[in-house]
Amino acid sequence: MLKSGKSMRKIFLAILLVFSLAMTGMPFTGPVKADAATPRDHNKQVIGYFTQWDAWKANNAGLPAQGALTHLNIDFSKYTILNFSFFGVAYDGSLHSGDYRNKNIYMPG
Repeated sequence: MLKSGKSMRKIFLAILLVFSLAMTGMPFTGPVKADAATPRDHNKQVIGYFTQWDAWKANNAGLPAQGALTHLNIDFSKYTILNFSFFGVAYDGSLHSGDYRNKNIYMPG
């Protein structure tokens, strides 16, 4: 026996109300802190992408101060792979900004 549209709607609204009330009593844990884990804690690859243009960005819109993020203050223990964009390697093997104004970068030719 089929119920009328109004009866089905009442049943649906009653179920929705019960579900909504049940959900309000569920605890909310919030976001999990991402800085708690290190690559040693799991078998996953943690890949970071580090830009070198931090020195030229503006420090508005809640961004860190200009030049605040450098290869000297990265926590390398958080990553298994770190992709340095536009970095150059000096004669001694150290990393430097890939800016062509940097005289420490090895540039053959």
